[in-house]
Amino acid sequence: MNKANLDLIVEFRSLREKRLSKELAMIRNRLKAKEEELNSIKNKKKWSLLRLREAQKDALDIYRIELISQHISGLDGKIKDIEKEIRQINQEYEKKLDQLLEARKQKKLVEKLRKRWIERQKYEFFRKEQNFLDEIATNNFIYKNA
Repeated sequence: MNKANLDLIVEFRSLREKRLSKELAMIRNRLKAKEEELNSIKNKKKWSLLRLREAQKDALDIYRIELISQHISGLDGKIKDIEKEIRQINQEYEKKLDQLLEARKQKKLVEKLRKRWIERQKYEFFRKEQNFLDEIATNNFIYKNA
């Protein structure tokens, strides 16, 4: 293994981490949009319930009460559907977050290996250089004393 290979692996891991971060941000945005949609529908339901109570207080207009009740039932169905979508998006978010954390861990591991490899190469270089200098010094000593 050499430095270029390790650099390529680190770069690959970095790109993977960035890609997962972007995907996670997109999922977070989808989740936020669904939560806003859910709040909007809940507000519509609350408003419709108030209209239903008012209609029940007023003169008996069965058609109006039935229409509002059906509207509220439709909103309840939408609320359940959106809550299901939110749960699915949350699961997807958690899965992607786990993948991102694993990618970061792998990237740090490769960076640590790269750093150790560089340190080992420096050590080997200095050890060989020192052996070479020792050999020169020994030869000079032998030459002068011969």
